[in-house]
Amino acid sequence: MPSVLPSALCRNPEDTLTMAAQPALDKVQRHKEQVSPKLLPLLDHLERHLFDPTLNVIRWKQACGIRDNSIAIQFHKEMGITPKAFISQLRLETATRLLLHSELRVWQIAHLIGYSSLGVFSKAFNRWAGQRPNAYRRQMRAIDGQNMPSQWLHADFLKRALAGELEPEEAQALLLELRKLYPTPPPEADTHDEETPQRLCC
Repeated sequence: MPSVLPSALCRNPEDTLTMAAQPALDKVQRHKEQVSPKLLPLLDHLERHLFDPTLNVIRWKQACGIRDNSIAIQFHKEMGITPKAFISQLRLETATRLLLHSELRVWQIAHLIGYSSLGVFSKAFNRWAGQRPNAYRRQMRAIDGQNMPSQWLHADFLKRALAGELEPEEAQALLLELRKLYPTPPPEADTHDEETPQRLCC
């Protein structure tokens, strides 16, 4: 399993979050390059306040000075996801990296990524990944310890791959795992030896 969080940083939760959140923030940045100018204030604000526990769609719009309710429709049209679901997706993707690559307690992760309580986070993670956070962490680490296919082949990642939602490094890791399972067979040997002269037929 490729580690993205240096173990030394695990002593400092804020630094650990900064490392784990980078792919999510990179995703926001990529969307900023593709959306209409109308959505840019929303994405700018989200980039700065993604893990603010007071962030919700209403406050998000208010902070950007937007009163037009049609902005949510525009957001969904351009992004393919609702504003609320987009916030949750980025936070939960970050939580996954923290669960897999740090020793932070689940309650610490819930607090760091902006959830109001451990219970709210656990339910949201269960809906998203199909498992409670602790169960997900144990399963993924057990799989890695047995040298079995890593978390990149978990149903969640495969589902996101089919939806085209993987980050570049995640897509690369998935490709490597698939190559391990389904290696390219060596090319068949050429039975014709070019160095050996062919026997001429009479």
